[in-house]
This record gives sequence, C-alpha cells and structure tokens, in this order.
Amino acid sequence: MPLASSITFGSLLIDGGSGGNYIEPMTAVRVPGSLKQRFNENVTIQEIPGRAKEWQIDITGLLSGNNREADLDTLESYNDGSVRQFVDGDHDGNYIIVPGTLVVNRLNTEPTIIRYSMQIRQYTQTLPS
Repeated sequence: MPLASSITFGSLLIDGGSGGNYIEPMTAVRVPGSLKQRFNENVTIQEIPGRAKEWQIDITGLLSGNNREADLDTLESYNDGSVRQFVDGDHDGNYIIVPGTLVVNRLNTEPTIIRYSMQIRQYTQTLPS
C-alpha cells in the first residue's frame, strides 16, 4: 500500500500538506509484541514472548514554516507516554514515542528549521476509556 499524501501523528501534520513539515527518512520494522505500562510520565516496555508483532518506526524530520515552534511544543507534549494516532496509509494505528528517543537539533545556521528524530512504537493494548 502506498504511503498517504500526508502523514500525521496525533493532531500534528509531520509530512505533506502546506505546513512545511516533512520527514527525511522513515524506517518501519516489525518487533516482538510488548506490554507497555505508563506511570506518571514514565513508560516501561516489556516484550512478551508469543505476542503478535507490532510496528516500530524511526522518523527523522524537519519542522519549518510559521508554526514550527507550536508544532515542536505539540511533539514534545506527546513525549510523555500518551497514545496518539499515527496515519501514513501503511502503518496506521495507535503509537507512543519510545522513551528517550525524541531528540531535537537546532542549528544556528538554520534558524527557520527545527530538526528532530524519534522512535514510535505501536500501542496494541486496549486504550483506557
């Protein structure tokens, strides 16, 4: 299935559209199923033998345009173990940012671009109501 013309993570458009944000590389791999537990803003991920595999996606992207600071704030607010919808047309589902993987790089030579990388992992457990 081809990727969608735009890719979203939660309410954030991270690729496509007219927002100016885009993904450089994105690599998806199937990893062993896991149980994720959130306490406060800490998440533990424990792989469970025999559990169905889930997607883990490495994303390196750029935030640009007039909303880049607000988009960064949104992305950083998701870095607390909260479950967000990821839609790319191929790996659609609920995901969390893997703890410790959101890295933001700001270069003095590129004041209008915010570079970031993160790893997201599919959340296959039942969502709390």
